[in-house]
Amino acid sequence: MEQVENKEKTLQVYAQQLTKELEDTFDCHPFALGGIVESHYIQREGFALALILLLTKKYIHTGNRTLIDKFLAQVKGYIGQSMEVLGENTVANIMSQFKEIKKNIN
Repeated sequence: MEQVENKEKTLQVYAQQLTKELEDTFDCHPFALGGIVESHYIQREGFALALILLLTKKYIHTGNRTLIDKFLAQVKGYIGQSMEVLGENTVANIMSQFKEIKKNIN
């Protein structure tokens, strides 16, 4: 039971990080963008969508589009899937790749 709770907390933390990043990137409030900027939505079905939105803005302003294209080609297969279904390891791996991409395109 404790392991399940820890997994849920870890996924919730990732969803909260993405929510905060969406708020900062788009200078908006929680529940903006039609409710996408909300950690529960991100955790339930908006994980891939949040990543796509965040990288789309960077895509416009970077010369390194190939890196983003490769990542988004992988992530688009997760559209509509919950973070729980994807699993903690997959989500952690995707978040690690996401952070690395941001580091390399800023």
